[in-house]
Amino acid sequence: MECENPIGIAIFAVVLFALGAMFVGGFSNNSPQYLISSQDQIPQISVQGSAQMTTEPDQVKLYLYITTLEQTAKFSQEENAKINEKVQASLLGEEIDKENIKTTSYSVQIREEWEKDNNGTYSYVFKGYETTHRIEVTIKDLDNAGIVTDKVVEDGALVEYVQFSLSDAKRKTLEQTLISDAVSNARALASKIAQAGGATLGKLQSASYGTPSYYYPTRYDYSLSAKEYDSAVPETSFSSGEITFSVSVSTSFAIE
Repeated sequence: MECENPIGIAIFAVVLFALGAMFVGGFSNNSPQYLISSQDQIPQISVQGSAQMTTEPDQVKLYLYITTLEQTAKFSQEENAKINEKVQASLLGEEIDKENIKTTSYSVQIREEWEKDNNGTYSYVFKGYETTHRIEVTIKDLDNAGIVTDKVVEDGALVEYVQFSLSDAKRKTLEQTLISDAVSNARALASKIAQAGGATLGKLQSASYGTPSYYYPTRYDYSLSAKEYDSAVPETSFSSGEITFSVSVSTSFAIE
């Protein structure tokens, strides 16, 4: 059977060839002029490197809260504010900057407790309005942490816990050092793998960096209230211990 329009088929073939050339060569002068095949990709080794160190903390965070329970919400808030005023004055008196004293939460809630009456029936019983003010205090003078803790407790605050940590400045300095060490660790591991396989390690091709991890071994729970405070008790003292700081990197190196 003969083709009824051979010229049309020829033109259609030319158009298809042109479109194929555009797809391979790109649609603009800025596009790649070739396609990379799997045979052209650079052989690589992917490894994970890590580094860690232990260091002394240079600050301590004091997590405290003030709680008051009264029959009206207004009275509960007023009493809470009075205690907070005393606590703030004590903190400033210990030369703690205002920027290092931060409110983390504040709430006023109805307090009810599940109780049994004389007939043996359980029901919720209204106890009052509970105001809770939580504060985070950063103390730069580690030797003064125990004194500050005792003072805020004497003022009427409660301390949930005390946590030694790293300041932003020290953390960033250590992080830069550990990143360099982690990449060196990854390169050394990749080099061993390449040598074992009879290859030579090339340049770093890619790298990704995860969030650093910290291990804080020292955490003190502290829950004395002002009513339980006894001035005859020796001053509180803390031992900071050490903080373990580690980083990891995922890398890929070329091999030849």
